[in-house]
Amino acid sequence: DGPITHITLGTHLHYVMKVLKDLPYPVVTAVNGPAAGFGFSFALAGDMVVAARSAFFLSAFRRLGVSPDGGLSWMLPRIVGWARAKELMVMGTRLPAEQALEWGLVNRVYDDATFREEALALARELAAGPTLAIGITRRLFWEGWSRSYEEQIDEEERSQPQTFASRDAVEGVRAMLGKREAKFTGK
Repeated sequence: DGPITHITLGTHLHYVMKVLKDLPYPVVTAVNGPAAGFGFSFALAGDMVVAARSAFFLSAFRRLGVSPDGGLSWMLPRIVGWARAKELMVMGTRLPAEQALEWGLVNRVYDDATFREEALALARELAAGPTLAIGITRRLFWEGWSRSYEEQIDEEERSQPQTFASRDAVEGVRAMLGKREAKFTGK
């Protein structure tokens, strides 16, 4: 009978996306089924996006008669290109996991039977890594989309002292010289 208002829901969802983008450590998003609408946006915010073989991605906004949210119209063209992004968003085309892998939308596709274990193993591997350096790297990626090349290398130069001064950097060098696996702490 009247317009549907979603100010409260939209505000909360956008807050979630901003928090997710600004986390100072690596994020794995794991898609086991449909990633539709806001779920599509949420999935793309991961540093490593993994999907079960039966998973699919769908910009459901067209089917609902609404415009996108969660930053999908910003992320998707940057990841898959303008034409593919328009196809997915304007036509509401369903994108299977294997094709999402080919298009660079996901990093890995796992068999459904082993999906949970493999996604958790990847998350554990990242968590055991140099999370300070990975967190700074993820910030550089996010912010780099709006910078020139010169601005980006300047920001990399400003960021390096923080990682070089970390315990993880000392451990990484010692491990390399000692020809052993590093044991990072995220500090």
